[in-house]
Amino acid sequence: LLTDAGHILAAFSQFADRWRLLSDEPVGVVIPAPSGLRRRISGRFVVGQVATSVGEVLEVPARDVLRTRSVGHGGGRGALARSRNSGEIRVVGRAELPARAVVVDDVVTTGVTLEACARALAGQGVEVAAGLVLAATPRRSVV
Repeated sequence: LLTDAGHILAAFSQFADRWRLLSDEPVGVVIPAPSGLRRRISGRFVVGQVATSVGEVLEVPARDVLRTRSVGHGGGRGALARSRNSGEIRVVGRAELPARAVVVDDVVTTGVTLEACARALAGQGVEVAAGLVLAATPRRSVV
C-alpha cells in the first residue's frame, strides 16, 4: 500500500532536521488523524503506521488519541458534503499530552479533518505545530 513510504519518510526526515534548527519549541507527540473501526480491526490503519514512523524520525512518541463519530467515509463527495459529514472529532484517554503536536493524515481534500483535529486538540491545551499529509487531491474546477 505504501510503496513510496521510504521516499516519503526520507523527505520528511530532511524536513524534520531543518525544522529542529528553526523551531524554538519542540514537538512532543505525533498524532494520527482518526480512522474508522473497520480499518483498525483489519490492520489497514495506515495513518497510524505513518504517524509511528514520523514519531521515530522526530524522536517523539506517536499517540492514537483521536476518534470520530462520522456518518461514513468522505471519499467521492464534494467539499460541502465532506464538511457536513466531518463528524465530531474528540480526544480519548486521560493521559496528559505534550503542548505541541504534529497531526498526520493520509489524504487532504478540503482540510476539514485536519481543522477538526486541531480544534479537538486545542480543547486539551495542545497546539498543532504542523499537519503532515501523504497526498492532496486536486481541487475540482466548476465549468
